[in-house]
Amino acid sequence: MFPYKIEADEAPFDVIVIGSGLAGVYTALNLDEKSRVLLVCKKSLLNSNSSLAQGGIAAVLSKEDSYDLHVADTMKTGHYENDEMMVRCLVENGPKEISQLLAWQVPFDLEGGELCLAREGAHSVRRIARCGDHTGRTVMETLIEKIQDRANITVLEYTTVTDILMTGDRVSGVGCINDNKIAAYKSRRVVLATGGVGQLFRHTTNDETITGDGFSLAQKAGLTLERMDAVQFHPTALFERGTSSKRFLISEAVRGEGAVLRDYEGHEFMTGIHEMGSLAPRDIVTGAINRLLLAQEKAHVFLDATTMTKDFFSKRFPTIYQYCSSIGIDVTQDYVPVVPCAHYLMGGIPVDDFGRTALEGLYACGEVAYTNVHGANRLASNSLLECLVFGKRVAEAINKEL
Repeated sequence: MFPYKIEADEAPFDVIVIGSGLAGVYTALNLDEKSRVLLVCKKSLLNSNSSLAQGGIAAVLSKEDSYDLHVADTMKTGHYENDEMMVRCLVENGPKEISQLLAWQVPFDLEGGELCLAREGAHSVRRIARCGDHTGRTVMETLIEKIQDRANITVLEYTTVTDILMTGDRVSGVGCINDNKIAAYKSRRVVLATGGVGQLFRHTTNDETITGDGFSLAQKAGLTLERMDAVQFHPTALFERGTSSKRFLISEAVRGEGAVLRDYEGHEFMTGIHEMGSLAPRDIVTGAINRLLLAQEKAHVFLDATTMTKDFFSKRFPTIYQYCSSIGIDVTQDYVPVVPCAHYLMGGIPVDDFGRTALEGLYACGEVAYTNVHGANRLASNSLLECLVFGKRVAEAINKEL
């Protein structure tokens, strides 16, 4: 371990939260305002997968939907390897967290005063609250403003946590590197919200900061990890030659609005593979694309959104429309080249339903945590929901302890 130095003026924090995505920020905001909180970010507050999320947040928000239906869709998509009790915890707590975001003035798309709900792959009904096709960025910008207004929360950006420090069997703080200096920050409660492992792959939709740090920290502290093989590939990342590892995502909501997948000959190949066609679960679509690419010796397939008008697409998916236009693709006239890309990890650090790990004082939530709500394959837009529900529950557990 590094020889960490604790400066005399560094008073202990009540809670240290590591990670600037929705799980970390939401945990920090739900901690008691009397608690002294340190929020540590590897880069800036806006560097996270949450800020890149396009689709939205899945929750039971209409009369056509029900908890049982959302649970059923989640379990089926996860190949029934999910923990149903945890899935119910996720689903049944979802609506109140959307209400909290509305109360905090997150500008969800509304129509006639009601939430506009989208549909994505493997969902039986429309249940996804959205902010255009930039839901993650809009939610994060709103919550970051609240973070900056909280006097009890100190934000430490451009800082890499290298160790979970222990005193006996209990967490006692973290060791960090910041501006080429090493230091330690003391706390008896640490929350890991560091995201997944996307940047370990050649091509990914993940932010450049997502390199599996939380898993390394947990292992160094003596914890074991579970289901680290369960990596989900998103089937429709934009195919661009000669780009960096980070790929631009074409949201599943585009297929939810009627776009279909086609091969080089123009065939809608998913219709004969799954009853939901191009809206089948992600692992099924990804597998079908990979088999097709190997058989046809091609680099990508196509997403066909040409049935949509330019006015509709540019308003419904402004981020996607603008990016594709910037590289010469008119999505309402041209087929969009897409390819599967590393997207999300279903495994991680084992936790209970309040985010507690096996180490006293160490919590985890979001993608780094293994709640087993996703089973073998995550249902679209359940990820931001997981950040909200279990971020809140981690905060509630710590508030009770404090």
